[in-house]
Amino acid sequence: MKIKVSISRKSVMGLVEGISLTISQHNGGTPSMQQLWASDAESPKLDIYYREAIGDLERKLTDFLVESSAQFDLQAEGEDYTLNLNVAASWPKRMQGLLDNKVQDYLVHSVTAGWLNDFEGVSVKQDYEEMAAKDMEDIRYIVEMKNFAFTEHERQEEEEKSGEDGTTADVKATQRTAESDKETTPAAASAGDRHDKDDNDHSAAALPDDAGERHGDDSCVDTRHPWTDWSGTHIWPPIFRLKR
Repeated sequence: MKIKVSISRKSVMGLVEGISLTISQHNGGTPSMQQLWASDAESPKLDIYYREAIGDLERKLTDFLVESSAQFDLQAEGEDYTLNLNVAASWPKRMQGLLDNKVQDYLVHSVTAGWLNDFEGVSVKQDYEEMAAKDMEDIRYIVEMKNFAFTEHERQEEEEKSGEDGTTADVKATQRTAESDKETTPAAASAGDRHDKDDNDHSAAALPDDAGERHGDDSCVDTRHPWTDWSGTHIWPPIFRLKR
């Protein structure tokens, strides 16, 4: 994702002028207020520090730089500055305003530090060079930020795109369960059929073919009565066949 930082040179120089004027008013008189005041008349000198600060910033952000600024013409007046960066797709856009302010603070502190270094014996409470270095580190930190907080709408879209066919995880789980049941049902049915068949085979082996059937009306019944020979010779069992 590409972002753009736009800095007004006039705003930067106005802040530098205000800081230098405050320092000059509280200075002991050497250098004089007129010398220490970074007025509009000193713009050509201030442009030197302005351009050097931009060069240092671009070197610090080389990994994210889309297009660097052109070479400055020292004979021309400085222009407004535009910084084009290529950041991560998840970079939080809410940080845009903070990034703009930090870049402006960095340029103000860098130009002020360069201007004050031209004078000796100036008593200041702030180390503007150190402040500029801290601003640069903050700028790098902001540019490297990534947003890991997703809204409910974004999570829903991510779930819908999780499968190639667009089905959700719940639908896929239901389909897998149905397929599993479908695969196991024939096996269970086959086992049950085999069990019923075995039971029928055992029953058929235990009973005769005509078990439970009544004799028909035209069937023959053999009735046998033992006959005793009282003469003591032998027993002869006659067979009487009766037909009904």
